[in-house]
Amino acid sequence: MADFDLSVAPADGSSTCRRQVADWTAPGVYATGGYAITPAEVRMGKIFAFLVASIGGVAVAGAAYLPSYDPVTGRLFFFDAVTGAEAVAGTVFTGATLRVEVIGQ
Repeated sequence: MADFDLSVAPADGSSTCRRQVADWTAPGVYATGGYAITPAEVRMGKIFAFLVASIGGVAVAGAAYLPSYDPVTGRLFFFDAVTGAEAVAGTVFTGATLRVEVIGQ
């Protein structure tokens, strides 16, 4: 399971949605199909949006990868910034950190 540092910013409860800014840290090597992100990890029951604030993606072994969250599957994917292909299973993202904003309830 990935690590979320929820102390980065206070949660915003000003509407019917909850907003949380956090630092997401990759839990280890990449598996085809991406990393699962559960609402419980960010103290929510449902995630509507998972916005990545880090610009430029993640560099691993000389290649750049761009993150993309799929709200249907609840998974965070990484795609090669040049080819657009999903990261190969076994790519080591361990310790890579992204600043994210999660919107949900």
